[in-house]
Amino acid sequence: GAPIGPDDPLAQWLRREPSDSEAALLRLFTALTRGEHRLVHSLLNALSPEQLRQPAALFAQWRVDAVDSSAQATLRAALAAQIARMPPLPAHHWRLLLADELRRQGELDTLREWLNPLPDARLDTRLLRLRSLALGIEQNEPIGGYPELIAQAQAQGAWRIMHQASYEYSLVLSRGGDPKAARAVLDQALPLASQQMDPRSLSELQLALGALLALQGDADGSQDSLQAALTQAELS
Repeated sequence: GAPIGPDDPLAQWLRREPSDSEAALLRLFTALTRGEHRLVHSLLNALSPEQLRQPAALFAQWRVDAVDSSAQATLRAALAAQIARMPPLPAHHWRLLLADELRRQGELDTLREWLNPLPDARLDTRLLRLRSLALGIEQNEPIGGYPELIAQAQAQGAWRIMHQASYEYSLVLSRGGDPKAARAVLDQALPLASQQMDPRSLSELQLALGALLALQGDADGSQDSLQAALTQAELS
Protein backbone atom coordinates (compact mmCIF):
# COMPACT_ATOMS: atom_id res chain seq x y z
CA GLY A 1 0.00 0.00 0.00
CA ALA A 2 0.90 3.67 -0.35
CA PRO A 3 2.42 5.59 2.58
CA ILE A 4 -0.14 7.09 4.91
CA GLY A 5 -0.81 10.79 4.38
CA PRO A 6 -1.30 13.22 7.28
CA ASP A 7 -5.03 13.51 6.58
CA ASP A 8 -5.59 9.77 6.25
CA PRO A 9 -7.94 8.54 9.05
CA LEU A 10 -5.71 5.49 9.26
CA ALA A 11 -2.89 7.70 10.56
CA GLN A 12 -4.90 8.57 13.69
CA TRP A 13 -5.79 4.94 14.28
CA LEU A 14 -2.17 3.85 13.98
CA ARG A 15 -0.95 6.42 16.48
CA ARG A 16 -3.66 5.79 19.06
CA GLU A 17 -2.71 3.78 22.12
CA PRO A 18 -3.62 0.15 21.31
CA SER A 19 -6.24 -1.47 23.51
CA ASP A 20 -4.61 -4.91 23.67
CA SER A 21 -1.73 -6.99 22.35
CA GLU A 22 -3.56 -8.05 19.20
CA ALA A 23 -4.37 -4.44 18.33
CA ALA A 24 -0.74 -3.44 18.86
CA LEU A 25 0.49 -6.13 16.48
CA LEU A 26 -2.15 -5.24 13.90
CA ARG A 27 -1.06 -1.61 13.99
CA LEU A 28 2.55 -2.69 13.62
CA PHE A 29 1.86 -4.85 10.58
CA THR A 30 -0.36 -2.20 8.97
CA ALA A 31 2.36 0.41 9.36
CA LEU A 32 4.89 -1.99 7.84
CA THR A 33 2.77 -2.80 4.78
CA ARG A 34 2.13 0.94 4.21
CA GLY A 35 5.84 1.73 4.26
CA GLU A 36 5.76 3.74 7.51
CA HIS A 37 9.12 2.45 8.72
CA ARG A 38 9.74 5.24 11.22
CA LEU A 39 6.44 4.41 12.86
CA VAL A 40 7.32 0.70 12.75
CA HIS A 41 10.47 1.40 14.79
CA SER A 42 8.42 3.37 17.32
CA LEU A 43 5.79 0.64 17.62
CA LEU A 44 8.43 -2.09 17.96
CA ASN A 45 10.05 -0.18 20.82
CA ALA A 46 6.71 -0.15 22.65
CA LEU A 47 6.16 -3.93 22.47
CA SER A 48 6.77 -6.29 25.34
CA PRO A 49 9.33 -9.14 25.06
CA GLU A 50 6.46 -11.59 24.56
CA GLN A 51 4.93 -9.48 21.80
CA LEU A 52 8.31 -9.22 20.06
CA ARG A 53 8.26 -13.00 19.66
CA GLN A 54 4.97 -12.94 17.72
CA PRO A 55 5.04 -13.46 13.92
CA ALA A 56 4.06 -9.88 13.04
CA ALA A 57 6.81 -8.46 15.24
CA LEU A 58 9.42 -10.94 13.98
CA PHE A 59 8.52 -10.11 10.39
CA ALA A 60 8.68 -6.37 11.05
CA GLN A 61 12.06 -6.69 12.79
CA TRP A 62 13.37 -8.73 9.87
CA ARG A 63 12.17 -6.10 7.40
CA VAL A 64 13.33 -2.91 9.12
CA ASP A 65 15.52 -3.69 12.14
CA ALA A 66 18.00 -6.39 11.10
CA VAL A 67 21.14 -4.63 9.93
CA ASP A 68 23.30 -7.63 9.07
CA SER A 69 22.83 -11.07 7.53
CA SER A 70 23.34 -12.85 10.85
CA ALA A 71 20.51 -10.92 12.53
CA GLN A 72 18.26 -11.47 9.51
CA ALA A 73 18.95 -15.22 9.55
CA THR A 74 18.14 -15.40 13.26
CA LEU A 75 14.84 -13.56 12.84
CA ARG A 76 13.95 -15.62 9.76
CA ALA A 77 14.61 -18.85 11.63
CA ALA A 78 12.46 -17.68 14.54
CA LEU A 79 9.63 -16.79 12.17
CA ALA A 80 9.95 -20.15 10.37
CA ALA A 81 9.71 -21.94 13.71
CA GLN A 82 6.53 -20.01 14.52
CA ILE A 83 5.03 -20.85 11.13
CA ALA A 84 5.79 -24.55 11.59
CA ARG A 85 3.57 -24.58 14.70
CA MET A 86 0.63 -22.76 13.10
CA PRO A 87 -2.60 -24.27 11.74
CA PRO A 88 -2.67 -24.56 7.91
CA LEU A 89 -4.42 -21.29 7.02
CA PRO A 90 -2.32 -18.84 9.05
CA ALA A 91 0.78 -20.86 8.17
CA HIS A 92 -0.08 -20.38 4.49
CA HIS A 93 -0.43 -16.62 4.99
CA TRP A 94 2.94 -16.26 6.70
CA ARG A 95 4.70 -18.68 4.37
CA LEU A 96 3.64 -16.52 1.42
CA LEU A 97 4.75 -13.32 3.13
CA LEU A 98 8.15 -14.74 3.99
CA ALA A 99 8.66 -16.27 0.53
CA ASP A 100 7.66 -13.09 -1.26
CA GLU A 101 9.98 -11.01 0.90
CA LEU A 102 12.85 -13.38 0.13
CA ARG A 103 12.05 -12.90 -3.56
CA ARG A 104 11.98 -9.12 -3.13
CA GLN A 105 15.38 -9.19 -1.45
CA GLY A 106 16.82 -11.44 -4.17
CA GLU A 107 17.59 -14.21 -1.67
CA LEU A 108 16.90 -17.01 -4.17
CA ASP A 109 19.11 -19.60 -2.46
CA THR A 110 17.20 -19.11 0.79
CA LEU A 111 13.91 -19.09 -1.11
CA ARG A 112 14.76 -22.48 -2.65
CA GLU A 113 15.46 -23.88 0.82
CA TRP A 114 12.31 -22.32 2.27
CA LEU A 115 10.06 -23.86 -0.41
CA ASN A 116 11.70 -27.30 -0.33
CA PRO A 117 9.84 -29.53 0.31
CA LEU A 118 6.74 -28.13 -1.32
CA PRO A 119 3.76 -27.21 0.84
CA ASP A 120 0.80 -29.53 0.75
CA ALA A 121 -2.03 -29.52 -1.77
CA ARG A 122 -4.28 -27.24 0.28
CA LEU A 123 -2.14 -24.25 -0.60
CA ASP A 124 -2.57 -22.14 -3.71
CA THR A 125 -0.22 -21.68 -6.64
CA ARG A 126 1.41 -18.40 -5.61
CA LEU A 127 3.99 -20.51 -3.80
CA LEU A 128 4.54 -22.45 -7.00
CA ARG A 129 5.37 -19.28 -8.86
CA LEU A 130 7.78 -18.17 -6.15
CA ARG A 131 9.46 -21.58 -6.23
CA SER A 132 9.61 -21.40 -10.02
CA LEU A 133 11.50 -18.13 -9.68
CA ALA A 134 13.85 -19.68 -7.11
CA LEU A 135 14.55 -22.60 -9.42
CA GLY A 136 15.40 -20.23 -12.26
CA ILE A 137 12.32 -21.10 -14.29
CA GLU A 138 11.54 -17.42 -14.78
CA GLN A 139 15.16 -16.68 -15.61
CA ASN A 140 15.22 -18.49 -18.98
CA GLU A 141 15.94 -21.92 -17.52
CA PRO A 142 12.47 -23.45 -17.86
CA ILE A 143 13.39 -26.93 -19.03
CA GLY A 144 15.56 -27.71 -16.01
CA GLY A 145 13.11 -26.57 -13.35
CA TYR A 146 9.65 -27.83 -14.25
CA PRO A 147 10.23 -31.61 -14.44
CA GLU A 148 11.75 -31.58 -10.95
CA LEU A 149 8.88 -29.49 -9.64
CA ILE A 150 6.23 -31.76 -11.22
CA ALA A 151 7.88 -34.93 -9.94
CA GLN A 152 8.26 -33.56 -6.42
CA ALA A 153 4.68 -32.32 -6.29
CA GLN A 154 3.38 -35.69 -7.53
CA ALA A 155 5.46 -37.59 -4.97
CA GLN A 156 4.07 -35.42 -2.17
CA GLY A 157 0.48 -35.57 -3.42
CA ALA A 158 0.43 -31.80 -3.96
CA TRP A 159 -1.90 -32.22 -6.93
CA ARG A 160 -2.95 -28.62 -7.49
CA ILE A 161 0.68 -27.57 -7.67
CA MET A 162 1.52 -30.47 -9.98
CA HIS A 163 -1.33 -29.59 -12.32
CA GLN A 164 -0.42 -25.91 -12.41
CA ALA A 165 3.23 -26.77 -13.09
CA SER A 166 2.18 -29.16 -15.87
CA TYR A 167 0.00 -26.46 -17.43
CA GLU A 168 2.86 -23.93 -17.39
CA TYR A 169 5.43 -26.47 -18.58
CA SER A 170 3.28 -27.46 -21.55
CA LEU A 171 3.06 -23.81 -22.59
CA VAL A 172 6.84 -23.41 -22.27
CA LEU A 173 7.43 -26.49 -24.45
CA SER A 174 4.83 -25.44 -27.00
CA ARG A 175 6.28 -21.95 -27.33
CA GLY A 176 9.73 -23.50 -27.57
CA GLY A 177 8.72 -25.47 -30.65
CA ASP A 178 8.31 -28.92 -29.06
CA PRO A 179 4.57 -29.70 -29.35
CA LYS A 180 5.16 -33.46 -28.98
CA ALA A 181 6.73 -32.99 -25.53
CA ALA A 182 4.03 -30.47 -24.60
CA ARG A 183 1.33 -33.00 -25.50
CA ALA A 184 3.10 -35.69 -23.43
CA VAL A 185 3.01 -33.43 -20.37
CA LEU A 186 -0.70 -32.78 -20.82
CA ASP A 187 -1.47 -36.44 -21.46
CA GLN A 188 0.15 -37.28 -18.13
CA ALA A 189 -1.52 -34.48 -16.17
CA LEU A 190 -5.09 -34.62 -17.51
CA PRO A 191 -5.96 -38.14 -16.24
CA LEU A 192 -4.56 -37.30 -12.80
CA ALA A 193 -6.59 -34.09 -12.62
CA SER A 194 -9.66 -36.09 -13.65
CA GLN A 195 -8.99 -38.67 -10.91
CA GLN A 196 -8.69 -35.86 -8.37
CA MET A 197 -11.97 -34.36 -9.66
CA ASP A 198 -10.32 -30.94 -9.79
CA PRO A 199 -12.37 -28.83 -12.25
CA ARG A 200 -10.13 -25.78 -11.93
CA SER A 201 -7.02 -27.72 -12.95
CA LEU A 202 -8.92 -29.63 -15.64
CA SER A 203 -10.10 -26.35 -17.11
CA GLU A 204 -6.55 -24.96 -17.32
CA LEU A 205 -5.12 -28.18 -18.76
CA GLN A 206 -7.88 -28.47 -21.35
CA LEU A 207 -7.29 -24.85 -22.29
CA ALA A 208 -3.60 -25.59 -22.86
CA LEU A 209 -4.49 -28.66 -24.91
CA GLY A 210 -6.93 -26.67 -27.01
CA ALA A 211 -4.28 -24.03 -27.75
CA LEU A 212 -1.76 -26.73 -28.65
CA LEU A 213 -4.17 -28.51 -31.00
CA ALA A 214 -5.00 -25.21 -32.66
CA LEU A 215 -1.31 -24.60 -33.33
CA GLN A 216 -1.12 -28.06 -34.90
CA GLY A 217 -4.08 -27.34 -37.17
CA ASP A 218 -6.56 -29.65 -35.44
CA ALA A 219 -9.52 -27.29 -35.36
CA ASP A 220 -12.10 -29.90 -34.27
CA GLY A 221 -9.89 -31.24 -31.47
CA SER A 222 -9.10 -27.73 -30.35
CA GLN A 223 -12.80 -26.80 -30.23
CA ASP A 224 -13.62 -29.92 -28.21
CA SER A 225 -10.86 -29.13 -25.69
CA LEU A 226 -11.91 -25.52 -25.36
CA GLN A 227 -15.52 -26.58 -24.78
CA ALA A 228 -14.31 -29.02 -22.12
CA ALA A 229 -12.29 -26.20 -20.53
CA LEU A 230 -15.38 -24.00 -20.42
CA THR A 231 -17.46 -26.79 -18.85
CA GLN A 232 -14.87 -27.40 -16.14
CA ALA A 233 -14.51 -23.66 -15.50
CA GLU A 234 -18.25 -23.43 -14.89
CA LEU A 235 -18.02 -26.33 -12.43
CA SER A 236 -15.22 -24.64 -10.52
